[in-house]
Amino acid sequence: MQSALFDDPCGLTALRGAMTLEIQGTIVAGQVINLNLPANPSTGYFWEIDETATALHLEANQMHQISNRIGGAALQTLTFRSPSSAKAKLRLHYQRPWQEQEAPILNILIEGQGVSIADLSQAISLPAPPSTFESSALSTPTEGSPLLEDPVMPQSATELPSSFNWCAQGKCTPVRNQGACGSCWAFSTVGVLESKMLIVNNPATDLSEQYLVSCNLEGWGCDGGWFAHDYHISKKPPSETQAGAVLESAFPYRAADLPCNGPYQHPYRATEWKYVDPKVNIPIDEQIKQAIYTYGPVAAAVCAGPAFDRYRGGVFVTDEKSVCGSSLVNHGIVLTGWDDSQGVWILRNSWGSSWGESGYMRIGYGVSNVGLGANYISYSPSADIPPTATATPSTSPSPTPSPTSSPPFVIPAHVYLPLLSKASTDSISPLAGYWLNDYEDSDFYVTADRAHVTHQSVIVYISDGVCQGQYWQITAPGLYPIRAQSYSFDGAYYAQGRFTSPTTAIVQHGLLGLYIEGCGTFSSDLWTDFYSWNNNTQPLSAKEQGQGTARVKTGAPIRPIYLSKP
Repeated sequence: MQSALFDDPCGLTALRGAMTLEIQGTIVAGQVINLNLPANPSTGYFWEIDETATALHLEANQMHQISNRIGGAALQTLTFRSPSSAKAKLRLHYQRPWQEQEAPILNILIEGQGVSIADLSQAISLPAPPSTFESSALSTPTEGSPLLEDPVMPQSATELPSSFNWCAQGKCTPVRNQGACGSCWAFSTVGVLESKMLIVNNPATDLSEQYLVSCNLEGWGCDGGWFAHDYHISKKPPSETQAGAVLESAFPYRAADLPCNGPYQHPYRATEWKYVDPKVNIPIDEQIKQAIYTYGPVAAAVCAGPAFDRYRGGVFVTDEKSVCGSSLVNHGIVLTGWDDSQGVWILRNSWGSSWGESGYMRIGYGVSNVGLGANYISYSPSADIPPTATATPSTSPSPTPSPTSSPPFVIPAHVYLPLLSKASTDSISPLAGYWLNDYEDSDFYVTADRAHVTHQSVIVYISDGVCQGQYWQITAPGLYPIRAQSYSFDGAYYAQGRFTSPTTAIVQHGLLGLYIEGCGTFSSDLWTDFYSWNNNTQPLSAKEQGQGTARVKTGAPIRPIYLSKP
């Protein structure tokens, strides 16, 4: 049951909008029931009990950050107690507290005949969170990011005003809505550039967050990331001829891990970016103020928990840093100003204008690790890039959904076989006494921890055994880039999807699916594989699927990784 819910991209791991989960079964008086569910606090969504349709008493509700990325996954643990012995139901809603009328994109009913809610809850629960989580997100910035040799030094207190806010001067663009995608890191990255352009008297410009989500080389996406200013300065994905920002109209936001489909025009380019504190800690308040006052709004991170999600207005002083544990933070934001009379930062969020104070929050200095990783950019119109006639996307993006609605979850792929280079090649592998030859025509390469496949067509012949001469043809046109997902680490990826397989082969002699060394077992059902990369021509290991070899066309060396799923 856990596999059906958590390994299916249409199930709970999707978390791409509002959902309802109802469990029906028996309860015993005094029984304690624990339920561990995936959540993502950086989106504003979390699980809430429907007290009108639940016979259990909620005793504890805890959030545990299990990803070291801002925008990454968390585990929500709910503890209930049964008041009596009876048939009962437990109903939960995954939603934003300020959008209670949002229609669910998925309703899940789990009904057990003669089975207890406790047993059903245990069957679908994710493993309990580890006691500690080693964070690596804050150890070093993105490769190539220019760092300060020295931190920003504050002016004297008399030289900085007691309150200041760039938005009050018309230097902030409208608040955006990231939806149920953990892309806050992209919104904070784009937000500071849009404001900086206004500060130097450029017209208001809507830049693309989806470009950063889809085209980065670090494997960042809806499962989190880090500040991505490098792509607005000098870093180019393989599809692009230039670095720089992309217009929203060229690549509209879809709140999903979509293919890059470049090249795009990059009309605006920042010149550099720097951390306020080069150690990537929480700078002192005066350093952050000086950076805001001198350079413009700063991108930063905060630890967002249920109280942060429920914020409606006023000064926020609920310290929720315990939610993030050793990861310290989980949500990317922008700080646009401060007010010493209230002891607050003016925080710009990316949850739409209906959250908080028209999309903003007044948060107390030092609350919930706010300001960690604070950074700013430099921009000059002279660095902008004239448009070119050739920089147009190869595939037009779909229209942008309404920012007030939750975008649908997108199944990320049809099939993926990380075996051969573009040239047709032979590979022989054992399969229950049979031998397979596979011929592949694909465009496949690896950059950092992302695998790229533009098309895939594989014919697998059985060349020995009772099924000799029979074949599978496996096709997957237009694959999405496969990138790191939850429960994977640098240099590894998690892939999930379906495939089509017209075949002459007859299922017999225990041949219930097609197993290809290094790729796993394939059938007409949903498949899930966990892989980790070594260097270009070294073995590819598939957890729970055996060992195999992988030959790739191009790619950067990646250190060996042990990949595990909690």
